[in-house]
Amino acid sequence: MSFCVTVSTGDSIVIATESRGNIFDKKNSNQTPMAYYDSEEKLFLCKKYNFAIGSTGSGLVENIFFSALAKDFISRLEGKNISVNVKDILSCFINDYVKQSYPQIMDQVSMQKLFVGGFFEGNSYLCYFNKDQNPNFGFIQGPGSIKSDKSPIGDKNYEAIDTNEAKKYAEETIKEYAKIGDRWKTIGGPIDFLEIKIGSAEWLTNYIKHNCIYLKDFISKVKNNKIILTPIAPYTKKDIDELLETVK
Repeated sequence: MSFCVTVSTGDSIVIATESRGNIFDKKNSNQTPMAYYDSEEKLFLCKKYNFAIGSTGSGLVENIFFSALAKDFISRLEGKNISVNVKDILSCFINDYVKQSYPQIMDQVSMQKLFVGGFFEGNSYLCYFNKDQNPNFGFIQGPGSIKSDKSPIGDKNYEAIDTNEAKKYAEETIKEYAKIGDRWKTIGGPIDFLEIKIGSAEWLTNYIKHNCIYLKDFISKVKNNKIILTPIAPYTKKDIDELLETVK
């Protein structure tokens, strides 16, 4: 599980994601988290076209990290000189990029909940993809917010707040959500914040990530102590080491 909050005040958009990743007990049908690390990348900026993608769900799709897919998609897009409608980004990512380049993982990628924030023709848009909602693709135009555990929400006058207030709201929302039950096991760590305005985008905070493309790269970094896994009781470091030895 992951958590993403997107907030638009109309003039600016703030997107926030936490950074916790997990390894899971594959012998357990419930996919119980065995350990966590706090360097998972979940927010991706397209500087050229001034939008960002936020992701929640599995950090790993088969043996490739979702972050590698998102960054490759953005890199390919930035290599083109085209008109980009922010409302079409998620459909383009899933139905064009993934379907054409990685058809074998189309079903797994469709399990992700995805979000995009950006501007088009002077208007702010918060867009989402969630296969469990009808329609799967949707958006808010103008002030509003989307949290990753539900549809668009409107319980706040977002037009009346500034960037700092939007950032504070997003941070508090993530932290409060993580406090409930065992959610801390899969939601936590440093929070990345990105602000998008018409014609510009900048990181407010952007913490160091593991930057792995494939699972084998991740395991290598763990074994070389470049990624620290924190066991979640009752699992121990020995349990984790034994699991990693079984991964080819």
